[in-house]
Formats: sequence, structure tokens, C-alpha cells
Amino acid sequence: MPPRGAPQSLDVPFTLAARREANAIEANGGTTTHHHAVGRVHRPWYEGERGSLYLDALASAKQAVDPAGIMNPGVLLPEALGSTP
Repeated sequence: MPPRGAPQSLDVPFTLAARREANAIEANGGTTTHHHAVGRVHRPWYEGERGSLYLDALASAKQAVDPAGIMNPGVLLPEALGSTP
């Protein structure tokens, strides 16, 4: 997604640029999680980068701080792990 407040017309070009960027980063051995949070645009690459131990730790931490599942539901955790209310 484009930065908050950006015109809707930027949505498609921004998403295409983000996908090209993520593919280039991955092709060169990097990760999409290298410097800031992962959102909906980068989630497809994130799925292949994180391991099950990390996923379990993240799910436990999210459950501790967000038991109702209201913070960013469905973005980083599969629904089966309680990421949606």
C-alpha cells in the first residue's frame, strides 16, 4: 500500500514497485524484513523467510499483548494462530 494519505492513484504503481523490490532483494539473498515491519504488500515473501520457531514466538507474543486480536489482524499470523478476532 502507498504511504498513508497518498492519492489512491499511487496504489497500483506502488504495489508493483514494492513487488519488484522484494523480488530483487530475495534474488540477492536479502529479506523483506531487513529494516522495518512487514505489511500486506510484503507478506508473500515474508511467508518464505520466517521459520516455525519464529512464528510460534510471534504468535505467543501477540497473544500476550493482543488477546482480542484487534491489532493488525491477519497480516503476519495465519488465522489458525489467532490473528483475527
